Amino acid sequence: METFTVTQIRVFGTENYTSAFVRGKLKIRVGDLISRLELDERINFLAATDNYTKIDYKVKNGEL
Repeated sequence: METFTVTQIRVFGTENYTSAFVRGKLKIRVGDLISRLELDERINFLAATDNYTKIDYKVKNGEL
């Protein structure tokens, strides 16, 4: 299973919620070693809040 170390987390387009809220729901911090499966599960935690109609993300060189 492919894993990567999170080197940066950037949040864009959140008008009603802070980036701290998003990071808190994701439960991912810079320096974490995470698999793609774990990342998908964390994105699902964020989606389960029903606060967003669409969530897009990408991983590039450890940046989320």
